[in-house]
Amino acid sequence: MNSVLNVLLTAGVLSVILNAIITSVLARNARKKELQGLLRMLYVEIEVNRGQVELLLSAKNPKAGPWTNTIYEGDTWKEVRSRLSHLMPDADHFNQLVAYYTRNNAQEEAILSVIERGASFYSPGDAQVKLMANLLREQEGLAVDILEMIKGYIGDPPVDRESVEKAHQEMERLQRELDAEKG
Repeated sequence: MNSVLNVLLTAGVLSVILNAIITSVLARNARKKELQGLLRMLYVEIEVNRGQVELLLSAKNPKAGPWTNTIYEGDTWKEVRSRLSHLMPDADHFNQLVAYYTRNNAQEEAILSVIERGASFYSPGDAQVKLMANLLREQEGLAVDILEMIKGYIGDPPVDRESVEKAHQEMERLQRELDAEKG
């Protein structure tokens, strides 16, 4: 009778341990999938922002472009940053994201001011425009670094530069059509 009780007790203990291990593994996998999903969404937003910077730097007349009251997208970041702060295993990677979005916000007003004046980042004429062009290039480099960091977490990116550029070209085509209809 004692040996049967010992076997049942041992089986019960092993069952509890196995259940705890399985639960832990499932929870870790769920957190990893959530992290990857959030980073995929953020990847798209950062790639769009990188494309905006590229367009600004190559636009001979940015006043004719789509930039009226915003340059950078940030809605996805606002939605996911709290959860990412808990899920990202490397605090330095999260800090890179914070620095990137903080710089976006800090630079946007100055960029819009340059555009409003009719100046071009393509061929900057004065010191402020040259400074902003350099800051835009730095921000573009930071975006590329962050996109590479995100790829380390998610593998294949959900969009690539070509698809973002095609979307921008389509947006510009539609804007020209709208302008033609108005005029």
